[in-house]
Amino acid sequence: MNTVSNPMDPAPILRYAAFTRQGRPFPHNQDAILVAGQVLQQANFVVGHVPFEQMPRFAISDGVSGNPQPAAASRLLLQALLALEATQPGVSPQARAELLQDRLVRALNRERRLEDPAATLITVERAGDALRLWHAGDSRGYRTADGRARLLTQDHTALNVLRAEGSLSAEDADALGSSGLAHALDNIFVYSHYAEPPTVSVQSVRLNPGEVLLLVSDGVTS
Repeated sequence: MNTVSNPMDPAPILRYAAFTRQGRPFPHNQDAILVAGQVLQQANFVVGHVPFEQMPRFAISDGVSGNPQPAAASRLLLQALLALEATQPGVSPQARAELLQDRLVRALNRERRLEDPAATLITVERAGDALRLWHAGDSRGYRTADGRARLLTQDHTALNVLRAEGSLSAEDADALGSSGLAHALDNIFVYSHYAEPPTVSVQSVRLNPGEVLLLVSDGVTS
């Protein structure tokens, strides 16, 4: 998504585009996207524009393939996020994550097949004249300007979480950089009665006209 300005109209306009499709190794699309007030999981390309002050929420969720029902995990998480937008707007990102976790438990109570699925989340919402970006897991946010992309988020892997907590020395962190800890996800949404809501990472972003905020799952590489 990016912002544009019209010299005849000082109100900024947000242009957006979104695309998702099934990855080659998987029988179902494990990603789901929230765009223009709808949750999509079938291969689709959506474009549009909206006045910045009317910006809806955008989000990506990626079902974790090592857990059961990854496609359902991402889709239901975004459907819950969209429902909360209508019923409980204006809460903080961490409070919203806790409300989302409550909804996952209720979904689990209705459908026992949902035991232990997991999903990442990255979402952006308008906060005054800025964008508020928050995430859990390894779905990422980038800012592109002048042909360059800059990573805004840090993946919530077990290694990064331990590093942020100060549990590892710099030498130990470097030594574990190529181990399973470097890729094992932590701090994600898990459909379980015993799971704690993830602690989301939050930041504020102000886009200049022509700059782009890019949200991706780990299905987008290189």
